[in-house]
Amino acid sequence: MNRGPRHHDLTMSENERPKSALMASANSRTDSSVIEGSVDKPGSDSRRTVLVVEDDPDTQALMKAQLRRHYEVVTAASEEEFWSVLEGLKPCLVLMDLSLEGSQDGLTLTRQFRADSRRDSIPVVALTAHVTTGDRERAIAAGCALYISKPVDRRRLLDLIGSLIRP
Repeated sequence: MNRGPRHHDLTMSENERPKSALMASANSRTDSSVIEGSVDKPGSDSRRTVLVVEDDPDTQALMKAQLRRHYEVVTAASEEEFWSVLEGLKPCLVLMDLSLEGSQDGLTLTRQFRADSRRDSIPVVALTAHVTTGDRERAIAAGCALYISKPVDRRRLLDLIGSLIRP
């Protein structure tokens, strides 16, 4: 039974990181403005949707490859795309890059997302290449349920997503 968000520190050592996680095929590079996935509608048979907020096309492709067998994956590469995508989507979870380029970083977007009571039950998972204790604390303070360092082990990520979303 899930009794609310749990906070985990998932910084991995070099030995835990799969070597294959760094490999994203050039052919899997996609236009970040293309939305893949469907809107979760109550009572629909569609798969659950994960929103990946990531400005790096290679990391977007890697996250899609890691998650697409289990979830619909929608991507946003900027603050503007994030809010635009959310107009017609209720994801089961948001994977948020903390180092987004542009007018807003991932921590600011997370705080704004958390401020909306319609979305406060949707877990946000911080994804970052930064692995300091201060980064982790800032992510949790902004409203992230988890803090995961990149690259991400696929099996571990799937287990953690499963532990955060409601059945």
